Parts: sequence; structure tokens; C-alpha cells
Amino acid sequence: MAKPLKIDFHIHTISTIKDPDFDFDLSILNQYINEMKLDCIAITNHNVFDKNQFEVISKNVNAKVFPGMEVDIEDSHLLVITDIHQISELESATEILNKKIVDKKSFISFEEFET
Repeated sequence: MAKPLKIDFHIHTISTIKDPDFDFDLSILNQYINEMKLDCIAITNHNVFDKNQFEVISKNVNAKVFPGMEVDIEDSHLLVITDIHQISELESATEILNKKIVDKKSFISFEEFET
């Protein structure tokens, strides 16, 4: 039987309007990954994907890193996790979401998400 994977697909690295203010620290993320013995993580900030930060994290942690984001849809949150080949889609989604989600109460509809 294969060893089960330890995964955390809900990691925030950027303080957005949806989060309390915080400063990201790569060494703390690495400490968390090592202490929890994680095999994989996903960077899933609220409605934002930062390619440069994703690349820095991917090169400097001891786990496989997936790109993603946490999208505010109809007062809910949906984790969207992709592979490395869909980063441009996440960057495009960030531009669209930044225009529509402008405060803590903003969100998009499910129909908007599908398009």
C-alpha cells in the first residue's frame, strides 16, 4: 500500500481585503511544511494569484507547490487549484476579480465564475 500524502491546499501568502493584515515569511512557511511533514501545498490567496511569489515559494520549500486561489463566490469560498500550465489563467482571473471584488462584502456570482 502506498504511503498517504500529507497535503495543505489552503495556504495564504498575501494579505488581501478579505484577510487580517499579516506579513508573509518564507521561513515560517518552510518551518510549517517541515514540522507537518507535508508533501504538497497550494497557494490559495483570496481572489489573487501572484506568479512571482509562487515561483519563489516553489523554488524554496521542501514540498510540491500547486498554484491556485480562493475565489469568493456568492458569500462562499471556492478553492481553485491548477497545475503549472494554467498560471496564465490564474493571472487573468486575478485581473477580473480585482475589478469585481473591491471590499470585504464583495463576491462574484456562480454564473460569473463559470465564464
